[in-house]
Amino acid sequence: MLRGAARRIALQQRDVMVRQRRWLLPLLGVLLVLLLVLALGGGGSPAVWLAIVLLSGLVAAHFLMARHLAQRAELLADPAGDR
Repeated sequence: MLRGAARRIALQQRDVMVRQRRWLLPLLGVLLVLLLVLALGGGGSPAVWLAIVLLSGLVAAHFLMARHLAQRAELLADPAGDR
């Protein structure tokens, strides 16, 4: 019972992350492009480069977390195969 609830929560969180991809990834992509243009155009202060690294990390974390939640849901699946 507890295992099934934990699995449903993991699947729900993964579904939310997958739905967010439609708007989050394009937004982060536009921000990254703007920051790269700013950095390469001569105004590349360390803060701009730090923002580029942080945004790149957010994009990577978004994909990794969705995969992690899917793997967690599989681990929490009923061992008897009854899903």
